[in-house]
Amino acid sequence: MKNHNEEEIEKYLNYLQENGRTDLASLHQIIKRLHPNVRLWFFDGKNPVGKIVSNPNIGYGKTILESSSGVLREYYRIGISQTQKGISIYIMNLKNKNTLTEMFGALTPKVKITSYCIQMKRLSDMPVEALERLINFALTHQKLW
Repeated sequence: MKNHNEEEIEKYLNYLQENGRTDLASLHQIIKRLHPNVRLWFFDGKNPVGKIVSNPNIGYGKTILESSSGVLREYYRIGISQTQKGISIYIMNLKNKNTLTEMFGALTPKVKITSYCIQMKRLSDMPVEALERLINFALTHQKLW
């Protein structure tokens, strides 16, 4: 039986245009294959009053984020999203803002890496080995912050 988040994820993937749907659905399946029991999240991109504040995100795993005011909340460790530029993979709660560049920059010349995000036009722009290493790194390290 599917949980609510799985149903929302399926609706989101089916809503996407074909060129983005295939890559994002493939990335979703890779993450689920590597970590079959991972906690799933779905964020529709809307704030509590219904205003769109971001692209929808599929999330995996669990971490604790602290706001600038000191409020703690549960959130996902990895988020994936289809954007106008392609696919974004968000790694939450990294303490060192250079971690992604240091670990994956040389392996992924076709992608853009920021302090917490890897952006690519197509999933094939990132070698599978590097992608799997990224996913395992984000979901298995207890403290990333």
